[in-house]
Amino acid sequence: MKIAILPFLAAGLVLALAFESRAVETDATIESRLSSAKRKYDTRIGGLVKQATRELDNLEVKLRRIPSQETLDLLADIGSRKQNLVSNSDFPPYTSERILSQVMLARAAYRVVLLSSRDEYLNDQSGQFDERAKELIELIDKFESDVSGLYERMFSTPPVEKIGDWKIVGNELIGAAKRDKAAELYFGATDWKDIVFSVEYKCEIPSPIRMVTRRLNKERWAFDIGTFGGENHLDLLPFSDGVNAYHDVARRWMPNRVRNDVGQWHSLRVKHSGDTVTVSFDQEEVCQSKNPLIKIGRVGLYLHKGSQATFRNIEVTSANGAILWRGMKAW
Repeated sequence: MKIAILPFLAAGLVLALAFESRAVETDATIESRLSSAKRKYDTRIGGLVKQATRELDNLEVKLRRIPSQETLDLLADIGSRKQNLVSNSDFPPYTSERILSQVMLARAAYRVVLLSSRDEYLNDQSGQFDERAKELIELIDKFESDVSGLYERMFSTPPVEKIGDWKIVGNELIGAAKRDKAAELYFGATDWKDIVFSVEYKCEIPSPIRMVTRRLNKERWAFDIGTFGGENHLDLLPFSDGVNAYHDVARRWMPNRVRNDVGQWHSLRVKHSGDTVTVSFDQEEVCQSKNPLIKIGRVGLYLHKGSQATFRNIEVTSANGAILWRGMKAW
């Protein structure tokens, strides 16, 4: 009885990366590109779901050979994970990494059962180890070798993409843009969709800052706030491929909507739900808009040329309140 590392891991991750970074065809309309991408995505995800379900089926077969209460509990857990795979309800949008996580979590629990069984055999004073005991020990050793570092890589903090002068001092993130170049900082997963991105900020000089969400390739939402031409403005901008954000009907431009005093802390919150984006300033909703072309992506902070600002309490949560990102670690 052997248990191999997920046979579809490499292919799944490569396909996922290819899907996220593929260049947009310039000779196709937006409608046809979205339709084509969706068909390919559904086909790939469907195949991965089937393979993941087979992996869980194999675990069930192996577990039934180990009679214990732990086994019964784990069989129930695996059953629920199989249902999650079929229903696609737990982690929309479904990605290869999240499908793999269902299998990896089940395998981690399976390992606990095997280790427990191995301890029973090793503590047997009779010294009679049957073939099943040897098989279990070999299986555990192989499993530990195969997945070493994989779980950590899959669930580790996503990398930070940093452009310009950023530094972490205590629990604060300090950014400063040069006179001729903006400062940018992006983080999180490229498949983030329905999320809430919140942060507290303080402008160090009379200048604007920007929050960015659903950034993937050319698409992203951007929310500017701060001093433009001596006045405090808010500006929600939808950057979608081939469309000028400043002329888009989904843009929300609000001159003199709030006060943005230098040296004073303020809070910002951007919430995504489907195609709708809602922005709040100091716990008050200030604008809402929609753009179906901006679907998924990372989040970030952007300082316009010459801007300086300090940030704290950076947090990203899922639609159900689960923490996806909190704070900022050194890069």
